[in-house]
Amino acid sequence: MNFVFQWNGNLLGSEEGETIFDGEDKRQIFFIESKMKEPLIMKALTFTNGNGKPDDGFIGLGGALTFEVDGPFRSSVQLERCNFHNNRGEKGGAIYVYGSLSTVKFSMLGTSFSDNKADFLKEGEDFGDDLQLEGSADLTVGECPDGYTTTKGDKLDAKGDNVANVKGDLVSYECTKA
Repeated sequence: MNFVFQWNGNLLGSEEGETIFDGEDKRQIFFIESKMKEPLIMKALTFTNGNGKPDDGFIGLGGALTFEVDGPFRSSVQLERCNFHNNRGEKGGAIYVYGSLSTVKFSMLGTSFSDNKADFLKEGEDFGDDLQLEGSADLTVGECPDGYTTTKGDKLDAKGDNVANVKGDLVSYECTKA
């Protein structure tokens, strides 16, 4: 099952991080087309084994999550204490973010990435294994929120139009309840 939807709201996992979305290496987990004015908050979720191959009936972009704003909407997404592991996509192994006529404000707090791969590429293409930002997308990366200790991890493989303008260290973070 793929999740394709438009909604206003939040997607919150358990505080223990036990909420897992598993694409079983067969499907992209979420494709979100936003027309929201309120921020979308995704908290304490694990995205694993997403497969955003371009021939599965969906656009092959991010393996776990594709977030797209196509129009004059002011949208923002905040990922907090989320984990992206073993996802595969065409553009952005784990996450693909695109904004056309308006800027997407995308932030990641205490979010970790491991073993993601942008591997459905044509010869000469180069996309981010963890993250791909295109169009009008601003990214802020931060440490874990209050009440958690932060372990700084590896540098992310991120590419796209706006990666040079990222606010914060472009690294993976692990959060542990303090």
